[in-house]
Amino acid sequence: MDKKSIELTRVLLLLAPDPMPESQQSLLGKISSSVIESDLNTEIYKFGNKEIIYQLLSSLFVKEIREN
Repeated sequence: MDKKSIELTRVLLLLAPDPMPESQQSLLGKISSSVIESDLNTEIYKFGNKEIIYQLLSSLFVKEIREN
């Protein structure tokens, strides 16, 4: 944003086929918004290990399934 170089240490890459069912689009949207949803989630994505990130993503999946 400020055109300064930054060191990249981690990337969250969301890939999906086109076309994609709306239910899957909704789930990817929830994952994407979870990154900035709370400071805790941001820290988990930044510094969390595989297991804790897996738990966070699993909770998003379960929540999405229960809502639909």
